[in-house]
Amino acid sequence: MKIQYSYLLLVMALLLPPVVQAQKLTLAHYNVENLFDTLNDPAINDEEFLPDTPKTWNRVRYEAKLDKLAEVIAGMAHGKGPDFLGLCEVENASVVAALCQQKRLKKLRYQYVHFDSPDGRGIDVAFLYKKGSLKNVGARTAYLHDPGEPKFKTRDILVVNGTLKNGQQAFFLVNHWPSRVGGQEKSAPKRALAARLARTVYDSIKSTQPAAAVFILGDLNDEATDSSVYQVLRTDSAENGQGDLFNPFYSLQKNGEGSIVYQRKYQQIDHIIVSGSTLGPQAKVAYVSGSAGVYKPDFLRETNEKYKGNPWRTYAGKNYLGGYSDHFAIYLQIELKK
Repeated sequence: MKIQYSYLLLVMALLLPPVVQAQKLTLAHYNVENLFDTLNDPAINDEEFLPDTPKTWNRVRYEAKLDKLAEVIAGMAHGKGPDFLGLCEVENASVVAALCQQKRLKKLRYQYVHFDSPDGRGIDVAFLYKKGSLKNVGARTAYLHDPGEPKFKTRDILVVNGTLKNGQQAFFLVNHWPSRVGGQEKSAPKRALAARLARTVYDSIKSTQPAAAVFILGDLNDEATDSSVYQVLRTDSAENGQGDLFNPFYSLQKNGEGSIVYQRKYQQIDHIIVSGSTLGPQAKVAYVSGSAGVYKPDFLRETNEKYKGNPWRTYAGKNYLGGYSDHFAIYLQIELKK
């Protein structure tokens, strides 16, 4: 009787559909601080980062920078590397390819998307994804135009879309909004323009694919409470808020966290903003509540007493410090459900 009962349980187990675990993936963003090669490109203003300039940007320093950035990326997601990664301040496709081929990253099999932007210094954004994590990949750029200053040139927004492993559609908008050069207030209108462009791209996606998961990530050069982010882009600071875009990095800013240090204070100017379609128990691509964070292990921080705890950057002005970046990377988790 006992044998028959065990046999019955075995048969039932074989007949029942397998229990499929939801898969958690990591989405990250990293401003890598001027990842330039050592070659002079006459089409852009890259003279600051050449071997015969005051910064002495040479092959040894370039290769050391690649190795350090690879160390950061490979160390994220508990040593597995993020599944998706937005990058800021890369010069061209060549440096992105070189980064992906670093020993620490090669085994992670990153694919990348990059377009040259009209930025005067030639710094662009890029998007990395692990092979197989995104299929049917498409990409385009959205050009930021300032009607009041036609000659103004800055980074495009990189728009990447594809099918996730559970068959759901996802869009990733990689941003690097205009800097605060000239002062925060004076430069704010340009970031408002960038926010309006990002919102337009988002609305366009949602008008045709309302169920798609959309992630707006990048260095926005503004915090969650600045008008460009919460008013123009129209983000919400609460998961159960009324808006259709939720910014989980508001709570980090509120708790004194930050991805950069300015005048001895943390500022959270790097963001990953998620669409409302990723919230709630019915979401097939779900933001994992409370998973947003800043990646800043001790090896990424300055040990000099005056700047202790700051991001260990590559340069301070013309002085080579040999660090990683002037930004910490940020991340969050998403869950793929059947």
